[in-house]
Amino acid sequence: MQAKANVWMKSTLRTFVLFLLGAGLVLALYRGAEASPLLLSPAGVDARHPEIVVSAGQSVHVVWEQDGGIWHRMRRQGVWTAPTRIVASGEHPTLAAAPSGDIVYLAWSQVFGDNLEIFASRWDGSSWSVGQNVSSNDGGSATPALAVAPTGDVHLLWSDTSSGSPILYHAVSPDGLAWPDVTPLPDLRGSNPTAVFGPDGALHVAWQYRPSFSEKNRIWTSSLQGTWRTPVALTDGSTHALAPRLAANATQMALTWQEGSKVRLAEWRNNAWQSWLIDKGLGADVGLTQNGTLLWTWTSSQGVHYRFWHGAWSSTYDWGQSAQSRADARLATAGNQTYAVWTENDGQNWQVLFDELSPANLYMPIVLR
Repeated sequence: MQAKANVWMKSTLRTFVLFLLGAGLVLALYRGAEASPLLLSPAGVDARHPEIVVSAGQSVHVVWEQDGGIWHRMRRQGVWTAPTRIVASGEHPTLAAAPSGDIVYLAWSQVFGDNLEIFASRWDGSSWSVGQNVSSNDGGSATPALAVAPTGDVHLLWSDTSSGSPILYHAVSPDGLAWPDVTPLPDLRGSNPTAVFGPDGALHVAWQYRPSFSEKNRIWTSSLQGTWRTPVALTDGSTHALAPRLAANATQMALTWQEGSKVRLAEWRNNAWQSWLIDKGLGADVGLTQNGTLLWTWTSSQGVHYRFWHGAWSSTYDWGQSAQSRADARLATAGNQTYAVWTENDGQNWQVLFDELSPANLYMPIVLR
């Protein structure tokens, strides 16, 4: 009987340890890689609306708005480049990475010929290409979003008012340099799109739209699966829903947005979006790592917050230092690493800060005899 009890105890302990390592204790496996968040933007000037991406070659790229233009820094093999102005006049930058190499794509909006247009450029590993005017029409073009297909095709979406009211436009490029295909999407009405290729291989898009000023913005979604699917509203219009952000990995997809004074998170499950979690805050973003860990971040008057999920939800943690205000939180993932940027106001200027979260090794001090 004693021998059987020992066998049962060993088996139970092994099962318990594997469960903890596989699910529960992963919630304690993340730590900030920097001793403190790193200041990326030059001191003494306002820097806002950062975006971040990690190339397939593991270089970290960050862009932001400053002095009416767009600035860039890159970290390669642990070394950051100096802040560099790469667009003389522009706003709303967005980034995406190619599926291989150190190629990164940038899109932004800028005034050109008294009209707001969408421009795009490509980082080839050492420099940015000359910006190309992708929209090039009479309407006001703004809020671009990029997504790269597994095949390497670059997809660019934005909001355009050429038809008299805002609708989404869609452009495709084989290399991020030439943009031969630009298509208006009259059924996708609204602005502020976000786009990602999901586990199903389709291009998924979310955006905000309200038909009139008497109505509230709602979050809408559609996907390109040969043809564009009929848009579906995710929110009911009882309160403003704004600023959607999508993320995906090989098996999962998540969407977050602003809803009144709260942020909401939804997951793609059984071929439909299902609301998952809600919290107080502003300006949310979401990321998914290769091993399935979901990171969710947002800002509030108390700071920049984040939670992560891998079989269970963690507590709420904070990024950032003492400051009057924080905003513009953005995430990027590569493998099982997560990278974050946000802005803080030091009492005089807005500044861009960077930090990262990485899996830490954890060993259970249990001896099974």
